[in-house]
Formats: sequence, C-alpha cells, structure tokens
Amino acid sequence: MTRKIAKSGEYSLIALQLVSFDLDISAGINYEIRDKRDRTPFSRVYNFDSRVRLHCTCIDPDGSGKVGDKYSFAVLTGDSRAETLSRVLKDYKAVDDTGTPISRRIRGRDEPVYNEPKGVGFIANYNRHTDARPAYLWLPPETISDMLAVLTTMDKLFVTVHQYKFERKRWIVGFTLQTTNPLDE
Repeated sequence: MTRKIAKSGEYSLIALQLVSFDLDISAGINYEIRDKRDRTPFSRVYNFDSRVRLHCTCIDPDGSGKVGDKYSFAVLTGDSRAETLSRVLKDYKAVDDTGTPISRRIRGRDEPVYNEPKGVGFIANYNRHTDARPAYLWLPPETISDMLAVLTTMDKLFVTVHQYKFERKRWIVGFTLQTTNPLDE
C-alpha cells in the first residue's frame, strides 16, 4: 500500500500601498426571473451587488515579486457567495463516492477529514492587457461597508495580503486594509 504525501504550499505576506480605488454599487430586479428557462420558484427577485476595485503598489514583496509591482484587487460581494461565507468547519467534511464521511485514524482515534477552503480569493497571473496583477476577493456585505467608510475618510492607506502558493495558484488567505504602514510594524 502506498501512502499519499500531502503537498504543502508556501505562505508569504505582501505589503502594498493603496494608490486609488473605484466603486460600483448596484441594485435592481434580478434578470433571471424574466427568462423562463433560468428562473425557479426560489430565484431571488432583487439583486444587490457591491464591488470595490483597489489599485495598489507593492512596497514589500516578501519573496513573491518586487517593489513597485502593481496589483488590482476586485473586492466583490453578492447574494451568490453569501451562504458560502457563513459556513462552519463541519460543512467542509470530506465524503467518499457514496456520501459517507471520511475519517483518518490518528493515535488510536478516528478523526474527521476536512476539505477546508484554500482562501477567500486568489491572485491571478499577469495578463498582457493590463499592467497590474489582477486579484479577486469575496467578502460579506458588512465588510465592504466598513471598507467604504475607511476608503472615503482616510488619505493614506495600506493593504497587507497573506497569500498561500499551492500548485501554481496564489490563494488569498488573509487581507487587511489598514491605516498604518505594515513596514513599521
């Protein structure tokens, strides 16, 4: 019997300075209810969405780029991800093909196996059409509201991103919008 060894990734921090931001806040009737093929009795009638795009410049890459690299974070919220963000660990229990929970024997005890999420967003690879590295982040509406309050009242802001590199993908496992320079901490 061969044992599978779990591949581990690499964690790092990226310190960024906020250069500018764009807002897109929308409300309306959900377009899916007008199309008889897409709608169901459980389709939402109203659609509310908020998007913030943060344009940042790297001030300390921690081995994952260079000073001066540009990042563009699309911070998104919406009805489609709301239930995902309120999950608890037991919702990520690993199951086999028949739906039976998988467990692993550790020191004589059966411990459940979990397929926890890799992050709250990801950093995409550069593409030739933009000069900034695109990144996408899904946050609850309350966090977006707090972010908007800070963005509109402060002059100099910084972003710290805790990333996890795994199999050529860069996952965002932590994201902080802050008023203090992370290099001073």
